[in-house]
Amino acid sequence: MNQVIICGDCGDRELTAAVVRACCRYGGAFVCDGTSVYETGKAPEFCIVSVNSLSEVSCGGVLIFGQALCQLRPHLPIGNVIPMADSGNSEALSLLCSIGKPVIGCSMSGSDTLSLSCRRDGEGLVCLQRCLRTVSGRLLEPCEFSFSAPPAIPIFPLLAACGVLLLFDIPFEQGYHF
Repeated sequence: MNQVIICGDCGDRELTAAVVRACCRYGGAFVCDGTSVYETGKAPEFCIVSVNSLSEVSCGGVLIFGQALCQLRPHLPIGNVIPMADSGNSEALSLLCSIGKPVIGCSMSGSDTLSLSCRRDGEGLVCLQRCLRTVSGRLLEPCEFSFSAPPAIPIFPLLAACGVLLLFDIPFEQGYHF
């Protein structure tokens, strides 16, 4: 099962909702979102856990740091997860830098790994601005791909959801639709 850990304020539902929406569209999910536990799909391919504090991660998968602050243990051991963060979350970026773990930055900045090229009426383009190694070890080259998603999804949750799909080798050539 593809594991996604979302670290941030569990009261901030936009990030979790966007990731759950995307994962449900591409295989179903087992979700623990801080207030409830539920399953979507007949045989979920994703396990999504949302937490507001973290002291250790000993599984593989993707670890997402949202915009909200998360209680983190200094020198957090995060094993072999691939971390992703909102570029505005300086606490998460400092922690990851201090332990020497590269991070997939997501924002509108040209210096981030994932950025939004354009967006209009629920459709747009996401730009993968540098090479990215997926959970399976596949190397993705810089490219742009399309998406369609509800216009109300904020930029970072949208980019994080697309990043999760990329990192778990969900084909992007036809765009992502969630």
